[in-house]
Amino acid sequence: CKTHGKWRLGLELLDLMDREDDLKSDKVAHVLALGACSVGAKEKGKAEAAKLVFQSMEQKGLVRDESAYEPLILALEIGGAHAEAIDLFNDMQKRDLQWTTK
Repeated sequence: CKTHGKWRLGLELLDLMDREDDLKSDKVAHVLALGACSVGAKEKGKAEAAKLVFQSMEQKGLVRDESAYEPLILALEIGGAHAEAIDLFNDMQKRDLQWTTK
């Protein structure tokens, strides 16, 4: 999903994992869903979906490190939410997280 920007499919898979009793989404699944939202053209709902995935990580007690912040920031940039992306980047720095994407 991430490689081809199939963000809706990534979100569906994440939701399916959370609905299954014997299969729970983990940090990697969330980061991959975020990554799918961070590539490709601007699409309605993509940045908002990325924010919801990021927020759900905190609710589930998953660690939100660089691997989660970076695709969210990129999704916000693609979606035109530049000020929010900058705020998140600043928050990332306050948490001593380093930008690793080139």
